[in-house]
Amino acid sequence: MRKVISLGLSGLMFALVSGQVFAGNIEDCDFLKDKNHPDYQPGLYGLCVAWHNADDNAADKLADKFFERAGFVVPGSEDPNTEPSFDCPCWSDVEFSAVCALGEPTNVSVNMQTGMTFAVTFVNFATFNSSNFGTLAPACSHVEQNILPPGETFINNTITNLTPDEALDCQAELDVIAMIHLNDECPEE
Repeated sequence: MRKVISLGLSGLMFALVSGQVFAGNIEDCDFLKDKNHPDYQPGLYGLCVAWHNADDNAADKLADKFFERAGFVVPGSEDPNTEPSFDCPCWSDVEFSAVCALGEPTNVSVNMQTGMTFAVTFVNFATFNSSNFGTLAPACSHVEQNILPPGETFINNTITNLTPDEALDCQAELDVIAMIHLNDECPEE
């Protein structure tokens, strides 16, 4: 009987101590407790901790609620070892960080009625290559070519039958592609 009680108490102690071990990296949320931190908002710390301890179904809802209130993703939810790439099928092979290496922005075309970007062109004057991105629902394109004769094309990825969701992704990502350079978000070399 003594062994059963000892084993039961040991199991209970292990369960109490291991709860923190099995939970997510809730220390990523600690800065949200600091009322002097610029990202502090009442309730964000609780949402962050809840997200780290939630199952997959609840985590998605908590992440959405956290983003809605905070304007940024739950700390610790992003995988620092993965390079984000675009979702638009025309330039899904391009990573965000690669945009800075494309060259100088030479043309950004914006629809004056909607304010939406529909074409962006970059030119790398060292290699005489241009990178052209465009979208106009339901189509998108990504063309990379040499601008010197004979104008060899390296990439010509054009899709004319995007789904409505793909068209929205392409439009949003084209805006990001344009703004990375126009807002001088590329690191100095």
